[in-house]
Amino acid sequence: SLIDKTLLVLEGAATEIEQDPSFKKELARYERSRLVNLYVQREVVAKIRITSEEVQQLYRESGRDRALRLGGIMLESLQEAEAIIERLDAGEDFSKLAGDHSLHESSAVNGGDSGIYQVRDQMSPETVAQVLELQVGQVSAPVREVFHDGDYYIVYKVFDEIPAPLSASEKVVVEELTLRKRSERLAALGDSQRSAYMPEVRDEAIALL
Repeated sequence: SLIDKTLLVLEGAATEIEQDPSFKKELARYERSRLVNLYVQREVVAKIRITSEEVQQLYRESGRDRALRLGGIMLESLQEAEAIIERLDAGEDFSKLAGDHSLHESSAVNGGDSGIYQVRDQMSPETVAQVLELQVGQVSAPVREVFHDGDYYIVYKVFDEIPAPLSASEKVVVEELTLRKRSERLAALGDSQRSAYMPEVRDEAIALL
């Protein structure tokens, strides 16, 4: 395979295809892209440092230190979900309403209780937005969830919570910190480069574009 590739390179060079203007443009684009990637890797990514204190702080601030056991009442429409919340506000029992009205059969027989504890990264973003700040016993606003058989609205209740170990989320926390610091370093690098090179907008060139 290596011999064949080498022979093809020699044959391509013999045809002087590398002098073709389109090839030169493509090669220049590749060189610029590769240069940028290498520079960012050296000046940004390689200089990122993440401390255990930063990991612990984001772990707590992002709510990943809690594992929640949720109950849910799955309904077909937003109007039905809002009606269920009105009944809950009036004092009706969540488990009974789940058993009578939830379309999620496996949890409905248990009063809506999922029976499992989930950390933030095991929930959908829509669910996280509504339940992460709730305390045990509190009920969420209706959450629109998309499943393979259609869209549904779910009213969640936090049945219980337990502490979640850092090990369950450490990889995600480190990735988030890395992305945050990468963006910050890129922004600072861009500011310093603009100060050094003083680029100016050419309105006539923009008009041509």
